[in-house]
Amino acid sequence: MAFGRDGDNEVDDAVKTEIDTLTDCIKSRNTSPDWAGTIARGVAAANTLGQLKDVRSFEILVKALGFSHHHVAAAAAAALGHLGDLRAIAPLATAAEKVDLLYVPYKEKLREDFIGPLRELKALFPVETITTLAASHSPPARLMAAEMADQETAPAILSALKMLLKDSVPRVRQKACESLSKSADAVDDLIAALTDPDRLVRHKAATALGELKDPRALEPLAAAIDQCPEAFLAILSIGGERAIIQAIAALKASEQRLAYHYKARAVYFLGKSNDPRSVVALIDRLDQETGRYGDNDIRRALMFTLAKFCDARALPALIRCHGHWFEHEHYSLRDVIGVIVSAHVATLTNEMLNSLAQLKDIDFRRRYEDGSATDELISFEPIRSLAHNELLLRKDD
Repeated sequence: MAFGRDGDNEVDDAVKTEIDTLTDCIKSRNTSPDWAGTIARGVAAANTLGQLKDVRSFEILVKALGFSHHHVAAAAAAALGHLGDLRAIAPLATAAEKVDLLYVPYKEKLREDFIGPLRELKALFPVETITTLAASHSPPARLMAAEMADQETAPAILSALKMLLKDSVPRVRQKACESLSKSADAVDDLIAALTDPDRLVRHKAATALGELKDPRALEPLAAAIDQCPEAFLAILSIGGERAIIQAIAALKASEQRLAYHYKARAVYFLGKSNDPRSVVALIDRLDQETGRYGDNDIRRALMFTLAKFCDARALPALIRCHGHWFEHEHYSLRDVIGVIVSAHVATLTNEMLNSLAQLKDIDFRRRYEDGSATDELISFEPIRSLAHNELLLRKDD
């Protein structure tokens, strides 16, 4: 290795001194009587070389990665990260792999000492860093590759991510799905991941397909709903005719197939679709919610959506809910009935108007966190008045 002429460059002298110090520490690591002092000198030398950022220190820092005491190896790893040398990627990945062979309770911390510097190198050499880590034998290194690849679009990186979709470790496959959520070229690979044996991988694959919004994924997503309910949400994200059909079917599905919160999302989606077929499906679902013990999320969604459609066909089902829901739920029930009646009062049948005129007020005892409570009245008087006045007008005519 070449250094400047004597006295020409103080940096040259400092680099040479620290390289010599670190070399001596490596040579004497098993023979020095002052083991603690050897470690301290090794750490100090590696730290100084990292600050100097001189490429001539690369080889000795790589050797120091194998030092038997982790503090020296970690300092050498940090120095290699500061050095910004492409050649450091492979030895750092290898050092991270070796940590996996240790049986110690603080393995994650030790591994991070080697993976951390790789993050620095990724900023300089994204393709080389990610592809090297993706090919590593260390699961944490491969996981790091999948995490680092997020938002990256280079073909080599996308190829590495597709390879990681078939990794033996579920967490790596999950992260690969997340990182591929911006790549239109990965649709086929993500569709294949919908049948992955790991539930969370299927979840991440479906979510990624929903973000990509590629219509080619609609059929595979529909077929995957039983094994991956998140596929249903992905279909709603993609939208279109298939999504409307699927949302309507979801309102009729059993709770064993689709949980309540998925059905609530279906209700909101149908509200945005403005498709007339949605109204009948929403009313049918409301009829299933006439009992006292329904799902609050679905009921809240139904109230919001039916108010938006403002369709008079919903009034019979809404009236049937009156008196059967929890008291506080009658606030939204009253508001929705009021919106629809105000818009359609002139076209409602006398039978419907008579039903509206008989709606009773609801007593509600509101309780607060401090233990206090107040009695409130949920009044349906405005609705009764509208119905009553319309009946009087018709009688006069």
